[in-house]
Amino acid sequence: MNEGMTKLDKYILLVLLGGVMLLASCSGKHQEDDSWYKPINEFVTQHQQLMQAHPDSMMTLIRNLKCDGQPELVTQWKRLIRAKCCYLKGADPECQALIDSVNGYCRQHPHRNTTYKIQSYADNLQGILMLAVGKRDSARTYYEKAYHELMRLPNHDDAIDISINVADASRQLGKLADASSWYRRANFLADSLQLHEAQNSILAGLGQVYNDLQNYQLAHYYFRKAERLYPPKNPKDTHFFYNSWGNVYSSEGKPAEALKCFLKAQRATAIIGQPLMTAIVDANLGQTYLELNQLDSAQKYLARTTRFFFVKPDMQSDLQFYVDGLNASLALRQNNLSKASAILEKPYVLSQMSPNYLYLYHKGLFQLYERKGQYAKALAYQKLMKQYDDSLRNATMVSNVQENELRFKQDTAIVRRDMTLRSTQAEARSSRVIMLLVIGLLAMGVLALIAYYRYKSLRHKHQHHQEMNRMMALKMENVRNRFSPHFVFNVLNIFISNLPKDVNVKPLRLLIQVLRANLLTCDKIAVSLDEELQMVMSYSTLRHETNPFLPMPRFDISKDVDLSLMLPSMIIQIPVENALKHAFVGMEETGEKPQLDVKIWMEDEMLRIDVIDNGCGKGTIGASRKKANSAVSTGTGLRILHSTIEMLNAGNDRKMYFKMQSNSVALGDGAGSQPKGMCVSIGVPCNYDYGVCQG
Repeated sequence: MNEGMTKLDKYILLVLLGGVMLLASCSGKHQEDDSWYKPINEFVTQHQQLMQAHPDSMMTLIRNLKCDGQPELVTQWKRLIRAKCCYLKGADPECQALIDSVNGYCRQHPHRNTTYKIQSYADNLQGILMLAVGKRDSARTYYEKAYHELMRLPNHDDAIDISINVADASRQLGKLADASSWYRRANFLADSLQLHEAQNSILAGLGQVYNDLQNYQLAHYYFRKAERLYPPKNPKDTHFFYNSWGNVYSSEGKPAEALKCFLKAQRATAIIGQPLMTAIVDANLGQTYLELNQLDSAQKYLARTTRFFFVKPDMQSDLQFYVDGLNASLALRQNNLSKASAILEKPYVLSQMSPNYLYLYHKGLFQLYERKGQYAKALAYQKLMKQYDDSLRNATMVSNVQENELRFKQDTAIVRRDMTLRSTQAEARSSRVIMLLVIGLLAMGVLALIAYYRYKSLRHKHQHHQEMNRMMALKMENVRNRFSPHFVFNVLNIFISNLPKDVNVKPLRLLIQVLRANLLTCDKIAVSLDEELQMVMSYSTLRHETNPFLPMPRFDISKDVDLSLMLPSMIIQIPVENALKHAFVGMEETGEKPQLDVKIWMEDEMLRIDVIDNGCGKGTIGASRKKANSAVSTGTGLRILHSTIEMLNAGNDRKMYFKMQSNSVALGDGAGSQPKGMCVSIGVPCNYDYGVCQG
């Protein structure tokens, strides 16, 4: 396999290449060129932040943008982008006029892929415009129309955003089961197309659905999943995500947690500079401070959001209704019953209001009339609140039934109908599809054949390795049984006790200590700092006894260091051992005094260790310290240590480090005196998890 392609592999490759070429030749026919809109889309994607913050500037850039391709189509696409800019700056009539112009063009050129794409974008934008004025049913109708138009095309990338829009509108209408279905449809599309950046909004949407159902556990589950797997990457997504999550905490009656989310949303909104987003966050902050009974802060933010939403009498009537409800609650808290009454008695069309806002409205009236002592009216509004709770429980049951149905059908009906990546209906009936099926079956057969032969080869190799490993394990077990290390230690101790009294047995006893310590720690990933230091001392003393020229390490341990802290086995032993073996070679002839220092202290909740020598460390960092008569270093210990640290770091958020550098670099010396030797710097975070290497 590794020595190049076999004849069979080359044959298979030629077949597959032929199939791909045939597929390309077939699929290239009868398709309209859609490259005309890609330069505009790329331009818009690059200037998203500008469009959100300064839509007028974006409109100027779009007008002046030169694009090759089909002029009529480019003109219509530019109109749609300008319409989006008009919506963002609040110019709804201009937005509607541009949409109407595009719709007129589409009516004159029906049943074309390009027309479907333009019409889909126009209908989606029309839905956004409808939703902005509180016409949720109309918005949902336009969104669904846009979705089905787009699904006629081979490219379904935009269907994800449209599905999310349908879900949002359904949720605002209180149709929570439908909302859940459309969010899951969008999630399926995002997975199929591998467009995972959209899944943050999708999971957040599902979290909002369960918030509306008062299932806060599931709501938080989806938000945490979104934050962990698909964190928001731009200010707009960050605003939406944390504003929505804050609403969950607010509904749950946790204003302190809600405040944290809303402040994150506020910081993101400040970057965008979009007035509508700012006003929405201000409203939520006002409600949160109201719940925290911080009335001055609540009044500040409610005054700001009120100024925005009441600039135009007909602007976002449902949001005006919501803000008025908050102002009424503030007035009640301030014992200003006349102001609360004036606000709550405004002539809103309640049938057009969001169910969530209606609940708050009825709650405010209930509190008002209760405070006034008009208990009959208070009771009536309390009953309306209860009706809302009852309908919510019914929605919960419906949602559960439909979600179970959805999970059952997701891999069948939905996939076959409109969520798969399919060609147009005309192409599906043509002979090209039959040809594609034949090529696909041929390719699958060839790939299955390759997989079968490679599986057999790998299985044979795997079985051979298993047998070899089993044989080696038995051999090692046999050696252990015949030659126990403890038996060796006992023999050595008996041998030492029988030696003449004038014989220096200290080196032998030190050797036994070092061997025993290595035996006890060899199968451990981590040991305590105390155990590691004892092993270092035993080894260093043995080296000093056998060669008095070699220094004993000087330990500088800070008083706040906990000796029970865990660290990788031999992480200090190996650099000390390397220094004693290689650092001081040749220094005896020069008359220099060798030094080896081990400094241990705590810093930023991390155990810091420096092993410093004044030896012959030269050359690049990590290079062998070679002299003519020095021992040759294999570097095995360092390689194992580096591999262990790398494996442990993969399972820990806060990383351990192990660095080797010359003392001149470590101490920051300039052109003056150049300190000799090496410095090994080690950092081990407290509460480091060594369990990632278990099993």
